[in-house]
This record gives sequence, C-alpha cells and structure tokens, in this order.
Amino acid sequence: MPGYQLIEIVNLRTAKQRGIVPYENDIGLLDFLRELRQDSFPFPKFHRLQVRGLEDVLFAARPHHEEMALKIRGILRRGAQDLERRLIEIQFIFQGKLIKGDTLWVEYRNARLPIGHIFGLPMRQSDSNDNPFYKTNFHLSNG
Repeated sequence: MPGYQLIEIVNLRTAKQRGIVPYENDIGLLDFLRELRQDSFPFPKFHRLQVRGLEDVLFAARPHHEEMALKIRGILRRGAQDLERRLIEIQFIFQGKLIKGDTLWVEYRNARLPIGHIFGLPMRQSDSNDNPFYKTNFHLSNG
C-alpha cells in the first residue's frame, strides 16, 4: 500500500532474522527531498524506496529543528500527489527509538526530535512477526 512506513533500524531484517524486509533502493533524506523538488518526477511506477538520515538533518538543525521539520513536511506534501499516483512505497528508516506520546518523536543522540511535526500522529502497527512500525499516507493527513 502506498505511503510512508516509519521503521526503527533494529526492526529490519538486516538487524534481526524475522525483521521487516528493507526495500532494495535507498537514498539519503536530502537527496530524496531534492528529487521531489525537480520538475520531472524521478521515480518510476511501483518504486520501493528507503530513506535514511532524517534524524541527522533534524539534529544538525538544532535549535531550529522544529522549523526544519515543518519545512520537510511542506516538501513531502508537495510531492504527495505524484508519489500516490505512481503507487510508490517509502520506508523512512530511523537509527533512534520512535516514541509516541502526544506527538511522535525520535530519540537520537540523547535528543528528542519532533518527527510528529512532519508525519503527524500515525497509528502504530505490527507486521506478521510483531515488528512495530508506523504508517501514514503521502498527504500526511492522518495525524
């Protein structure tokens, strides 16, 4: 199902035998955002992609990490229609721990980074092997 899947790296098959299978194509966050902003859409239909590095970008932006998160959200929302139309699936891979409270955070390098500012408050789900992840649509409207 198209949309964003938010996954802690410890729940991937590369970290544990019955983990979530990571998508075969990977890209860093800044490259992904740059691709979304291009005039011609760069990803083919049914493309499966993993994006890494969101925590690093937010961590480096401190103390303006909330503003950076909102800027990232805006870029993702502008690309939503093209991603949805092409039935693309995207995994955001997190090195830190995802924490859901009144908002969604990632705990990274002893800092709480506000990824809920980007993804809203998606529902926690589990795959058939009880690996947790969060799922949201490309329009980021379910939180």
